[in-house]
Amino acid sequence: MLLSDQKPIELLNNLIIINNERMEGCNYAAQETDAVVLKVLFTRLFETSTVCKHELIKEVYKLGGEPADGRMGCAELNQAWEEVKNAIAAKNHLKLLKSCEKEEATVIRSYQLVLQVEDEHLTPQHQQLFHRHHKLFNEDHTKVKNLLDVLLKAN
Repeated sequence: MLLSDQKPIELLNNLIIINNERMEGCNYAAQETDAVVLKVLFTRLFETSTVCKHELIKEVYKLGGEPADGRMGCAELNQAWEEVKNAIAAKNHLKLLKSCEKEEATVIRSYQLVLQVEDEHLTPQHQQLFHRHHKLFNEDHTKVKNLLDVLLKAN
C-alpha cells in the first residue's frame, strides 16, 4: 500500500461502515415490521447497501488495504435506528417512516461530505463510484419519502 492510498482507504472504510450500519438497521426493520410494504422497502434499502458495500470493499483491496468490518457508532445513525426500533415496537408506521427518512438523509449527507470535503483525496474513479452510490441513496430516500407522503395523506 502506498502512503498516498491511506486517506482514500480511510474514506472507503468509513463508507463501508455506514453501509454496515444501514444494512443492520434495514435488516432488523424488515424482519420486525408487520407491514408487507415496509418489509419490501427495507429489503430494497438493504440490497442497495449490500451492493455499495461490496463495491467499496473491492476498491479497498485494489489499494492494498483491509476493509472495515464493523460499525463506528455514528451518533446520528444510532439515534435514527433507535427511533426505528421504538416505532416498530409501538407499531407506529408513520413514526417508523419518519425515522427511516431521517436515517436516509444522514447516509446521503455522509456521501456528500466525502464528495465535497475530501475530493482531493479521491481518484476520478472513486468520485464516479461515490456519485453513483449517492444517486442510489437519493433514489432510496425518495422511495421512503413517497411512502411517507402516502401515509400522511391517508391519515
